[in-house]
Amino acid sequence: MSQDTPNQEGDEAATTALHKSWALAATGALSMFILAMDTAFPLGFAGGVPYIVPVLLGFWSPYRHHAVVFALIGTALTITGFYLSLPAGDPGIVIANRGLAIFAVWTTAVGVTLQQRTQERLRASERALAERRELVKMGYTDVIMRSMVADQPKALASLERLGEVRRAIADA
Repeated sequence: MSQDTPNQEGDEAATTALHKSWALAATGALSMFILAMDTAFPLGFAGGVPYIVPVLLGFWSPYRHHAVVFALIGTALTITGFYLSLPAGDPGIVIANRGLAIFAVWTTAVGVTLQQRTQERLRASERALAERRELVKMGYTDVIMRSMVADQPKALASLERLGEVRRAIADA
């Protein structure tokens, strides 16, 4: 490869890293904006609820832990907003509102994390299916059947008996 030819894998990795950096920076800026809005209003206003948005943005992150990190940040900023906002309203109601906001943020984080895990499993299943299809095209059906029932000894024994029957028929 000449020096003028770009390294496609390296370029993709650099682009992905840059995209992640911008996404994280934008989410951080959004969180700071929400904090500014939260402190601009007196207590009693549900200022912690908008921290759900950065957690939801974690859905598009390739890492499951980002939703949890954004929830931690949202929780910390919700508490910070409690101390920095102008006092107003019944303290019990204010604390209840903040508690419900934190609950909503964490419920969202759990939902995002579970959805990401489900999608990761789906992608793994799709890859396994594609590999099995390739094996079928190459004529390795017995290998596929054995891999599909590897955790099921009775099914595997039945498969072996089927193989014996096939060989007996072929020999006859």
